[in-house]
Amino acid sequence: MGRTLGQDRAIRLFQNSLERDRLAHAYLLVGPPRVGKRSLSLEMAQALNCAGDSPPCGDCPSCRRLAAGTHPDFLVISPEEAKSQIGIERIREFRRLTAYPPLDGGWRVALIKPAEALTAQNDAGPTPS
Repeated sequence: MGRTLGQDRAIRLFQNSLERDRLAHAYLLVGPPRVGKRSLSLEMAQALNCAGDSPPCGDCPSCRRLAAGTHPDFLVISPEEAKSQIGIERIREFRRLTAYPPLDGGWRVALIKPAEALTAQNDAGPTPS
C-alpha cells in the first residue's frame, strides 16, 4: 500500500492491523472532499482480497477487478439517483447482501459514500397515543 497520497497515517494504521491480523469490522475515513478517501478504501479492499505476494499487487485478478469496479465483493452504498440521502431501503438491501459470505472467497468491503447522507428512520411504527 502507499499509492494513495495524503493518507499516510490511515495507511500505516491499516497496514499494522492487516499484518497483525487484527482488523476492525469497520473503518471510518473522514476529511474534506478530494483527499483520497475513496481511493484509500479501494486500496484497502485490494489489500484484503489480493492473491499476490505483496498486497495489494495490482496485478492479480482480484486487484484488477477492484480497480475496474467489477469485483462482486466491493459494494458502494450511495444515495439513489436524484436523491440526496441514503434511505432505509438501501440499508436493508445492503444488510441482505452482507448476510451471505463473500462471493469471491476473500473479504466483502462496503463503501458508504457519503456516510452523512444516511438517514434516521424509526422502524418501530407509529407512537401509541
